[in-house]
Amino acid sequence: MEIFKNFFSFKGRIDRKQFIIATIIIAVIDFILEYKNVHAYKNDMNIFIAIGIAILLLNIVHISFMVRRIHDLSNAHRLLVILSTVITIFVILILTVALSFYFLSKDDYIIPLALGVIIFLTACFFKTIFVLYLTIKKGSPGKNKYDIDAELK
Repeated sequence: MEIFKNFFSFKGRIDRKQFIIATIIIAVIDFILEYKNVHAYKNDMNIFIAIGIAILLLNIVHISFMVRRIHDLSNAHRLLVILSTVITIFVILILTVALSFYFLSKDDYIIPLALGVIIFLTACFFKTIFVLYLTIKKGSPGKNKYDIDAELK
């Protein structure tokens, strides 16, 4: 498919149809990997880490699709600020949880685990709202500073 040529490219534009297809494919793959990761955690930590890295790369690919979709909209600079702020806060919170696992004793794992679940659910909620907005909003017609002529779809 044409939209998967440059997985990690943040340049250019994609229309709504391409974004919806990419989001559905990424969501299905992510669901399968998350399901496998839950079972791998109980059995093999190396597989758990490998699947975690694959999930991270998959999310980077989805962020690149979101950025290219934002480029198709007329108010791209505002949406990029929102996306980068949310990603930065999410990374800081994940690092906080990881450091709390490192500094707390093994018996005190409930607090960072609960914090991690809350962070994950909050991030999923905001990502879902943002993806829905990018799916519903019509792109800007004609050429813009990000790429070639794109149709309104």
